[in-house]
Amino acid sequence: MIISILLFAIFITCSSSSSLEKTTIKYWSMWNKGEPQQVVIQKIIDEFEDANPNVKVDVQWMGREVSKVRNAALSGDTPDLTEQSGAEVEGTLINNKLGEPLNDLLSRKILNEGTAFQDVFIDDILP
Repeated sequence: MIISILLFAIFITCSSSSSLEKTTIKYWSMWNKGEPQQVVIQKIIDEFEDANPNVKVDVQWMGREVSKVRNAALSGDTPDLTEQSGAEVEGTLINNKLGEPLNDLLSRKILNEGTAFQDVFIDDILP
């Protein structure tokens, strides 16, 4: 659920661009095709793309292979968005300074709820 909320927030942020130019978001997911989480996330992506025809989400269902993300980041061929377990992301991406801060996004309010994204995370999940 938290991943879905965060993805939705990131997609909303990307859709706020006033440009009519087609934008592609390269997203590598930790879920495998057919897993329940993948089905939910794909529905969110489909609804987002329908509402934002100028944005395409190029999703790859990568499974739990965080090393692929780390290697891509080291080579400069990174996805725009990825998710893994907190320990994997911290150990692989954050500690190697291969990620971008989400502080501005985390302080935003969840659409139709009024709660900040950072308030829905379990303690000690975010470094």
